[in-house]
Amino acid sequence: MERIHKTFKEAFLLYILGHFLCPIVKNQPSQELYKALTIVSDATQYNWSKYVLDHLIEGIKKFQKGKSTTGCIYLLMVFLNRFA
Repeated sequence: MERIHKTFKEAFLLYILGHFLCPIVKNQPSQELYKALTIVSDATQYNWSKYVLDHLIEGIKKFQKGKSTTGCIYLLMVFLNRFA
């Protein structure tokens, strides 16, 4: 049963990061996100807010250079709505 919980946590972490919090243009998680699987047992101790914000900032920088943006667009929408 413990193995099932660990597998679920790994799958959930990959899904939520790859499709919602830190999406990229491709329809699959970034290779960088697979590193998150090594910290599943300590996932509650990780600073996910900083990770998501850093990923969004990098996506904005790419967008300014004329490339497709990456990152949590929902976070950007909430931020912009807050100051609009």
